[in-house]
Amino acid sequence: MKTIYRILITAVVMTLVFASCDDSYGPRKESVPQFISASATPGTFNFGDTITLSVNIIDPATNLSTLFYEVTDNGKVITTGSVPLNGDSAELDFPIYMPLIKDQSDNAPIRINLIAQNVLKGVSHHVVEGITGKRPEYERLYLVTDNGTVVPLESSDADKNRFEATELTLDPTFRYKIAHKLHSDNSIDYSGHVYGNVGGRIGMIGENGESAFAYMPDVEYTKTFTFYNVPLFTTMVGD
Repeated sequence: MKTIYRILITAVVMTLVFASCDDSYGPRKESVPQFISASATPGTFNFGDTITLSVNIIDPATNLSTLFYEVTDNGKVITTGSVPLNGDSAELDFPIYMPLIKDQSDNAPIRINLIAQNVLKGVSHHVVEGITGKRPEYERLYLVTDNGTVVPLESSDADKNRFEATELTLDPTFRYKIAHKLHSDNSIDYSGHVYGNVGGRIGMIGENGESAFAYMPDVEYTKTFTFYNVPLFTTMVGD
């Protein structure tokens, strides 16, 4: 008789445990999320700007967990990210910053790979296509050093993505950013594109981004500064 009671008590405890799991994570059924719709606007954008991704996802059997996204151009990854989800449905509209990366082509066909995951690790995939990314075009940029010196960088007639200033007398070592827009007091206007240090290379940055570093050994001053906007690097000539 004692054995029967022990079996009954064990069965009741296990039932309560599984019921608790169902309450915390939803019904214990094998399921995967379902993409109802997914789109990105605008359909054509400039690199360095932000697009809006709109997604509608449901999972009738299990609570949702995470939406992952990966933005690519012909297999080259431009940016990635994730958005936490909860409940059994999600309607999202969120911004994705589209940086200009090294050697980015113009009129690029953009693909956004989406993965929706639920709390039981069930996943489903979806792809957003039909989006075009364009390179930004500038007539002039500005070299802005951390000590406040501002130098216009003019585009080259031979190469619209090459910007240069000559006859300079800058220090052989200085920190700087390259800006598309300036305020009236010559400070950087971060509503435009700004380039600085990204992981030891030149890249687009926001207001809290780091300055890049210039170093010319064995010269008295920096005479020429050139910014190449496709490979995203700078060269300097000293005297």
